[in-house]
Amino acid sequence: PDLDTYGLTMARQESYVTWPSFVQTPWRVRCQKQVTAVSVQEDFRMQSITLDNCSCTDAQDCSSHGQAYGSKSNGPDCHCICNRGYDGEHCEFPLCEVPYVVNANKPACDEGAWLKPGQVCTPRCMDGYKPSYDTFTCGMTGKWPAATVFTCSQV
Repeated sequence: PDLDTYGLTMARQESYVTWPSFVQTPWRVRCQKQVTAVSVQEDFRMQSITLDNCSCTDAQDCSSHGQAYGSKSNGPDCHCICNRGYDGEHCEFPLCEVPYVVNANKPACDEGAWLKPGQVCTPRCMDGYKPSYDTFTCGMTGKWPAATVFTCSQV
């Protein structure tokens, strides 16, 4: 057996119907934990578990950074409308908002008004002005590194 360090847990309701019971119900639980490279420790016990209907949620499906819609009735079919400043299938990426820069075009980056973590901004200054940096990069946390916000100075 090859289990991860957290082990493996399997359970089943004490029922022979195909649909689960959506109330607090005792479940028979079997936990397995790898002890050595070739041996596994098993633990059997009854665990009281409350099941609820499966539904798409903002917290679980959209990382608490968006609005979930769709259904899990016939398999996972959840989608997210991300809040401003977040992107990704599950709204998991914080975006960098391009700052307002005096004497710069709007948006101030060729790449747009919002950039993904690690994405490079190419400054866009107005005619007759040049940027203090040729490029700068959106931080991995969705914030610009403080020392790299550019300015547009007259040529």
